[in-house]
Parts: sequence; C-alpha cells; structure tokens
Amino acid sequence: MARLIPVQAAERSREALIESGVLIPARRPQNLLDVTAEPARGRKRTLSDVLNEMRDEQ
Repeated sequence: MARLIPVQAAERSREALIESGVLIPARRPQNLLDVTAEPARGRKRTLSDVLNEMRDEQ
C-alpha cells in the first residue's frame, strides 16, 4: 500500500524523505527490466509469449 501525498520538489529530496522516515529504500535495488516472467505451473509458455504471438498475427 502506498500513501500518495503532494511533494514539492524544492522542499524534499529523496535523501530528506529517507532521513525523515517517509521513504524506505529497497534493501536490494533491482531494475524491473531485468525481471523475466516464468511460465505458470504445467505451462510451457508465458502469457507474455502468448500476447507477443497474438500481436504478430495482427
């Protein structure tokens, strides 16, 4: 869950948010582009593969 509140850029930087306890940095920062989908149990293809095939057909 996230609490969305207006933040003024000049007032708060990332470091200030961390220091105040408003922002908790990731323990192990990762790039979401490096995450790959795995097939569901019993399936050989991922949903991403199926969607890509459907797009190619059009």
